[in-house]
Amino acid sequence: MLHRAVVWLLLASLAISGGVKSPLVIQGFVPRDNPTFVATSLEPAANLAIEDVNNNPNLLANYTLNLTFVDTKCDPAEATWQLIRTVIRREEPGRVVMLLGGGCSPATEPLAALAGLFYNLTQVSYSSTSPSLTDNKKFGRFFRTIPYEVFVSRARYAMMQRFNWQRVALLYETQTIYATTVHEFVNLTGLDDVLVRSFTRDPKIHLQRIKSEDYRIIFAWFYEDKAVDTFCEAIKLGLVTRDHVWVMPAFQEDWWKAVASHSSDCDITEDAVKDALPYAIFVDTYPWYPNASIRSLSGRDRQSFEEAFNMRLNKSNESNTSSDDVGYLYASFAYDAVWAIALALNATIAEGLDVANFTYDDIALADNLTEAMQKVKFSGVSGDISFDENGERVGHTAIYQYTWCECGVVKCDKSKLLFRRIALNDQNDSTELNITFVNNYTEQCMWRNREGGDVPKDRRTPDFVHLDHGLIYACFTLVPCAVLFLSILLVFNFVTIRKPSVYCWLFVHSLYTLLQAYCKLWTSHEQRDLSWCYCHGYCSHFSII
Repeated sequence: MLHRAVVWLLLASLAISGGVKSPLVIQGFVPRDNPTFVATSLEPAANLAIEDVNNNPNLLANYTLNLTFVDTKCDPAEATWQLIRTVIRREEPGRVVMLLGGGCSPATEPLAALAGLFYNLTQVSYSSTSPSLTDNKKFGRFFRTIPYEVFVSRARYAMMQRFNWQRVALLYETQTIYATTVHEFVNLTGLDDVLVRSFTRDPKIHLQRIKSEDYRIIFAWFYEDKAVDTFCEAIKLGLVTRDHVWVMPAFQEDWWKAVASHSSDCDITEDAVKDALPYAIFVDTYPWYPNASIRSLSGRDRQSFEEAFNMRLNKSNESNTSSDDVGYLYASFAYDAVWAIALALNATIAEGLDVANFTYDDIALADNLTEAMQKVKFSGVSGDISFDENGERVGHTAIYQYTWCECGVVKCDKSKLLFRRIALNDQNDSTELNITFVNNYTEQCMWRNREGGDVPKDRRTPDFVHLDHGLIYACFTLVPCAVLFLSILLVFNFVTIRKPSVYCWLFVHSLYTLLQAYCKLWTSHEQRDLSWCYCHGYCSHFSII
């Protein structure tokens, strides 16, 4: 008996010392089969993080992280069903301790509500940006490593302040995420002169309204497929010109090619689209540390992460991606989300709690995991990661622009369209609404594609004409002469006809009109006032004749 006890003690000590590690299962949710948002390509980034965490000797001693993905199809019902399947399953990989995802906000909202309230699961998202998810009462166990839409709205507002735009149109696709974002944006700006329009399918009637009311600055929110339709109609209506500014979400770099391709019903050429693109500005979260040389907690900087990620992405067993896949845009956020989960689990284990035996009705352990996530703070590949009381992460917002040449280049080649990051909005201090130009860009470079290189105005401004001094002196001389000539005629008619009543009225009227035109000419250089002078001057001279 003593011999057996010694053997069991030895086996137990081997297990504790690292011979056998207990699995901790993370369930990932990602949109794969969906026409508007496909993010399969971010899976290699999450798997890379799993590998780096498991190879780190300072994290999760005696445990190993496992990650599996299911498809939400960017659909709330499908996401709910996949969550139910996750919690009731008995087969491998077993009971999960945390959730990663989901990819798009419509699927994430019911997922986060059910997982937190009914199954006590802490969840970290990498790409859901809906402002609705900030509700701490409804989504108390929800966190995200991507800054949500309000942070992007602050960057848009910073642009409005810098360029003095106070009259804007807001156009958005009828989706909960965009409706909530626009509502928050209106509250943030406090503007009175704003036109808000939403559409489900065809934006044409709303674009016509924007044109009829002469709105020049247009902020837009929509998914990529609706961006293609909207941009097409806007070009045909003459709403993408040097007098207009479109501020839109950032999509894939070559998204615009669908506007003039067979995948769109648009009947404009690709050259017309390329000519219009420099009149749009694209604003979105910036997925990298502004200083690319800074290494994250994992030891990777941007370059080493991209190299490892691209290597995994190119493997056939991990990449069955389509041309519409936008997951790579959120790869850094997914990588950091896995690290945030690992650090929260590690902190909970350090307190002596057995997370491997977590159950969905263990509220005490769930609270410990959520509290540990709240305290997570580290340097990730996407920047500094920490969460506020609502599970939100502060980050950076980037401003992009299509251009025909780099800043400082005099001669531009219009056959080559470049997509460049021109500015950053750093919101580590949330009270600051500033724009910092990067990559040698300046405000002058930003608007150089427009005539004169001036900042576009938010409304039509009067045209001013400066008259030649010789013309002004001639008018000042001729008007008194005309008054004198009119006086001579009046005396002549009084002497010969002796019925001056009509002519007195004519004299007074003509004199008054001439003097009024004289004063207008002296005090105003505005085009409509000059037209008034010319018109009344002709009338006065006609009266004299």
